This record gives sequence, structure tokens and C-alpha cells, in this order.
Amino acid sequence: FNEQKKKLQEDINYEKRAREVKSRQMADRYDSIQKEMTDLWQGAKDEARKEKLLITKKYEAKLSVVTDSIERLENKLANEEQTASDLQVLIDDVAREKRKILDQQKTEEAGFVRQVAGKNAIITQLQGDVSTLRLELEQRDAIIEEYETSFGKILKQSVKLSGKRIRRSGARLRKLVARDKKDDDSSSFQ
Repeated sequence: FNEQKKKLQEDINYEKRAREVKSRQMADRYDSIQKEMTDLWQGAKDEARKEKLLITKKYEAKLSVVTDSIERLENKLANEEQTASDLQVLIDDVAREKRKILDQQKTEEAGFVRQVAGKNAIITQLQGDVSTLRLELEQRDAIIEEYETSFGKILKQSVKLSGKRIRRSGARLRKLVARDKKDDDSSSFQ
């Protein structure tokens, strides 16, 4: 009985340790996923800032060149009225190029916004994965708790059964001893 009790107690202790190890592993996994999501999000933000800065510098430089060209042309117009028609053509070309650059900038910015939205979708998916892992951890904890409860019930039942067996064996021994006494008593009278 003590061996069974000891074995059951060892099984319960083993399950407790296993549950603690699994809990620590799940917590470590949750922390690493959370760190990974944060790093992805920060990386996306940093990358977005860098790309925006590069695009802004690029187009500011182009706009600066275009603006300088327009100013030079306007100065030439003021100085040379006879070349006014030629300069008007140049101004129109520069204005078209400026519109083209602005349209191109808007297109690239829209692409950049789509990239950020895609990365946000990945982050949202990872957050969903973390929620799923939390739910799975709770389910496993419930199963472990159920195992612990059933081990306790088994232990109680084995204690009851051992008690019944001991009582039965004791009753048999008393009957056997009583019979032996009767046989001895009846033999001594003869």
C-alpha cells in the first residue's frame, strides 16, 4: 500500500513538474513571439521613416532643380522680351515635368503606404497567433488540473480498497483462530 501511495505521489509530483515546465516554456515562447512582433513593428516603422526621408530628399532635390530652372527662365523673360515665346515653351515643359514628378511621388508614396499596411497585417496575424497560443495554454492547464483531480480520486479509492482487504483478511484470521480454539477446547474435553 505504501509503495502504491508513494508511486501515485511520485506520479502526481511528476505531472506537477511537467506542468510547470510546460508553463515556463509557453511563457518563454509567448515572450519571444511578442518581442519578435515588436521588433518587426519597430523595423517596419524605421524602414518607413528612412524610405520617406529618402523619397522626400530625392523629390525636394528635383523640385529644387525645377524651381531654380523656373526662376532663371523668369529672369530671362524679364530681360529678353524678344525670346518670350521660346521661354514660355521651356516654362511649360518644366511645369509638366514638375507635375510628372509630383504624380510619381504620389504613386511611390501610395506604394509605401501599401507596404506599411502589409506589414501591419503580418503584425495583426502574429497577434492572433499569440492569442491562439494563450488559449491553447489555458486548455492544457485545464487538462493537467483534470489529471491531478483524477489522481487524487484514484488515491482515495486505493486507500478504501486496501482498508476493505485488510478488514476481510483480519475477519478470516479471527474465524480461523476461533475455529482452532474450538478444536483445541473440544480436544481437551475428550
